[in-house]
Amino acid sequence: MKDLIEIDIKVPNQTRYLGMIGKIGEDIARTLKNYKGDREELAYHVNLVLTEAMSNAIRHACPAPSTPEG
Repeated sequence: MKDLIEIDIKVPNQTRYLGMIGKIGEDIARTLKNYKGDREELAYHVNLVLTEAMSNAIRHACPAPSTPEG
């Protein structure tokens, strides 16, 4: 049986929180007990994936600013 990690973090949809989300992911990656690979590389990739996912969620959840026609 595999151990699973599930974390539910709620943050406002503002880009200033991207660094915090990435840092949380890095910290979790560095503390995995049974991971035998390069923890720093894993931490980097987890940060990258979480930051990209969060920025995509912000981008697609917020309505586009209206522009005057003409």
